Amino acid sequence: MNRIISATIAVLLLLCLATPVFAASDLNISVDGSSLLSPGETAKFYFTTTANGALVDPDAKTATLYFPNNVNYISLTPTKVATGVYAVSFTLSDDAATGFYALVITASYQGGSFSGTVVKGFEVSSLQDNLLGAISGLSTQISDMEGNILSSTSSLKTFLASVNASLGSQMGSLGASVTKANANLATQITGLGKSISDQTTSIQGALTNSQSAITTAISQSASSVQSSITSARDSIQLSVTSARDSVQSSVNSAITSARDSVQSSVNSLGQSLDLGLVMTFQYLIAVLVIIGILIGAVVLFRKH
Repeated sequence: MNRIISATIAVLLLLCLATPVFAASDLNISVDGSSLLSPGETAKFYFTTTANGALVDPDAKTATLYFPNNVNYISLTPTKVATGVYAVSFTLSDDAATGFYALVITASYQGGSFSGTVVKGFEVSSLQDNLLGAISGLSTQISDMEGNILSSTSSLKTFLASVNASLGSQMGSLGASVTKANANLATQITGLGKSISDQTTSIQGALTNSQSAITTAISQSASSVQSSITSARDSIQLSVTSARDSVQSSVNSAITSARDSVQSSVNSLGQSLDLGLVMTFQYLIAVLVIIGILIGAVVLFRKH
């Protein structure tokens, strides 16, 4: 009996390990798909079902599409893609009503222990067709503009080629003019250099002549001044000699006269005075006369 109980418990444990066990919780459903459609297009959606974070295949699942009037609806059949992953598709008619549609998906798992519902909305609008038409028209306009641009580019290239050719011709003509102008300028510069050289030579000659004339004039002036100085010196020498001779003559005459006067006085006094006294007085008179003559000579020299 114990062996049977042990075997039963082991089988139950194996069954528990082989089969996932989930706590009572909601079944998570996620859906994704188109958001904006146009009549005639096919709407396709994908949804997943997870319990406690693991993908599981629900026991029951439904997909219902509600129309914009919220009254009409159709049931869709989900197609399994993988464990817990399903696809739902629906093709809109060409005259399908525009507006918002709602896709409602419900599912349950483990006999209803897990259940969930999700809603996915999308819009059906002819705006997309209008937008496509506008894009098509814009594309046509862009194509036309590209054609015009290409045509304008071709015309511009032609114009630029013409301008380049004209510029090339003008540049050649300008180059010739510049070459000729350079040659004329070189000739003028050469002539100007010769003229400057000639004028420099002429100025140097004039400066040399002026220097010679100035040297000659200075030499002549120096000779004239030297001659004048010599003449003045000779004249002064002659005047000094003449004055000296005149003074000498006056001094001699005065000495002679004084001597004669003294002699006469001595002779007159000799009769009454002693001879010694007479000689002393004679010498004294002679000294005074000489001093007077010297003073007169000095005064005469100062006057001359």
